[in-house]
Amino acid sequence: MREESPETELRCKERRRFLQALAGAGTAAAAVAAVAAVAAVASLAACREDPKRPAGVEIPLSKLPEGVRVVLPVGSQPVEFRRTGSAVTALSLACTHQGCEVLWVEEENGYRCPCHAGTYDALGNVLGGPPPAPLRTIPAEVRGNVVFAHL
Repeated sequence: MREESPETELRCKERRRFLQALAGAGTAAAAVAAVAAVAAVASLAACREDPKRPAGVEIPLSKLPEGVRVVLPVGSQPVEFRRTGSAVTALSLACTHQGCEVLWVEEENGYRCPCHAGTYDALGNVLGGPPPAPLRTIPAEVRGNVVFAHL
């Protein structure tokens, strides 16, 4: 058996201490990451909408210029609002095929889904492609100077 010099033995001990410190730091980092992940999941759960209350939005009528298409989120869905006189219509822009956001195409006077080329007319009725149903009309009610819309 070979005996090691005091110098070599010292280097080995230093190397062991370094590796132990490195392993301890890795364990600590993993613990911090686990705590952060649990906190993130808990905060997402706390931010969820109350399932007993339908998602909705209140919009000042002044934010909806007449004849202009205004897209706002209602809950987790994009909804297009359009004001004509004192009436406001609201249409979900979630494609009825797989939920992609449809886009208004002025030249076609209708909506087109960029995901699978579904097409809808200006009222949201299906013209072609895979969508199984028309775009959903969202109830919108004008009360004074405020529009209320709820999914």
